[in-house]
Amino acid sequence: MNRELVNQADVLRLPIPSQGETVFYDRGKVGERVRGLVLRIRAAGSRRWMLYYRFTGLQKRASIGDAETMSLADARKAARKLRVAIDAGNDPAIERHASRAAAGLTFAKVMDDHLAASASQLKARSLTEKTRQLKLYWKPLHALPIANITRPLVAARLREITAKSGPIAANRSRSALSAMFSWAHRLKTKPRLQAEFLRWVRPLAAPNRPRP
Repeated sequence: MNRELVNQADVLRLPIPSQGETVFYDRGKVGERVRGLVLRIRAAGSRRWMLYYRFTGLQKRASIGDAETMSLADARKAARKLRVAIDAGNDPAIERHASRAAAGLTFAKVMDDHLAASASQLKARSLTEKTRQLKLYWKPLHALPIANITRPLVAARLREITAKSGPIAANRSRSALSAMFSWAHRLKTKPRLQAEFLRWVRPLAAPNRPRP
């Protein structure tokens, strides 16, 4: 029996280990195979596509999909996209962690953390004004997941603010919102701030663990 992952026929043909798990690296033709792509097979019978890669000197892995429903060709396409992201300086593990956390990360949570971080950087008057802008004018969005805050939603809210409080209030509230999102984005994308970003989202990504 062939014990290498070469083509689609091997995906379901490779043996299940008696215990633990076994990984089979992509050994397809040159030009088709993807470096680091593996088929992980566990004793329980599951088969899953994974990508093994190095980032900032550390060995890591990213889950791609269930091999029962995703073909080798599709797994290779997905792995190539991840490779492009890695080469561009993005860690798929952090992106996945962020995506999981996003569903439970509300506008209000981001706002509170942003204001806390701004306390040591702004003068008292500026902090008071930013707090008022975010808590008063953006209150209708506080309960929404941050991932659901779209441009059309923001534009609609700005029109409401303009109608009720005037264009100056709308411009100031938009500036406060933009600063908050820029802060959150820097936490995720700047390597030196990624540890802080993970500290920020980890409690939401693992709700069964007590928060520190």
